[in-house]
Amino acid sequence: MMTNEQILHAAAKLSALVKVLDEAPDQEPKLGPEMDAVIDQFRDDGDGVALLRLAQAMLEGRGYEIHSAGSLSRYRSLAAHMGATIEEGESPWGKLLHRLMILPPEKH
Repeated sequence: MMTNEQILHAAAKLSALVKVLDEAPDQEPKLGPEMDAVIDQFRDDGDGVALLRLAQAMLEGRGYEIHSAGSLSRYRSLAAHMGATIEEGESPWGKLLHRLMILPPEKH
């Protein structure tokens, strides 16, 4: 299981690669495999890819929403580690699902 710091490090790398790709789409043949390598580290870690996407969203100043019937403790832990705001509630998709809306930390 990846630590919060490992997730943050990988998310920062992925965000940087996405930014370069946005500015230079012709770099996709080179950057695509690098991005895949970052994501592949998380594929065998249950919620790993979703946690990577959560961290990436926070670093980019975007919110992240998840609905789950399972435990959301790793999401709460990562969000708190990053200083994000967590809004919890019932999912509109059913009473058995929990909903977390995670908002990026305010920049001062």
